[in-house]
Amino acid sequence: MGNTTVSAADWIKFTAAIVEQAHDELEAPSTHPGLPCGVVAIARLDLESACARLEQVREMLRRVVALYYADNDMAHYASGRPVVGRLRMCDGSQYLHPWHPIPFQEPPRELGCLTTTDRTRKRIIVSAPGHLDSVTICEAEK
Repeated sequence: MGNTTVSAADWIKFTAAIVEQAHDELEAPSTHPGLPCGVVAIARLDLESACARLEQVREMLRRVVALYYADNDMAHYASGRPVVGRLRMCDGSQYLHPWHPIPFQEPPRELGCLTTTDRTRKRIIVSAPGHLDSVTICEAEK
């Protein structure tokens, strides 16, 4: 874990993690209140197409790493640190955050807010390099 060298494979893994995050966000169920059903159906098709393309890119990046590097573990950098942080929400969903291959590029900070499927608002925070936390802003009305 003390190795601070960032390999070319690490940069590819980071790119693949960003693609995975985008795919996960696009695939998350969302509602479109007030939009006609036809518009929602077209938007859903566009999202499915975008998700399929992102999955293709992610798979291509995995193949490049496997082809050119002995390290084909897409879940960890050469230093052993995880490529993606996963924060599980109480509604069963998860938030993905690609960790930068250079550890000091991940200072403690707020990443943003999200609303879970049960309509709970959460603030997502990097509490320390490699550590994701969430703070409930407001509970969903029951």
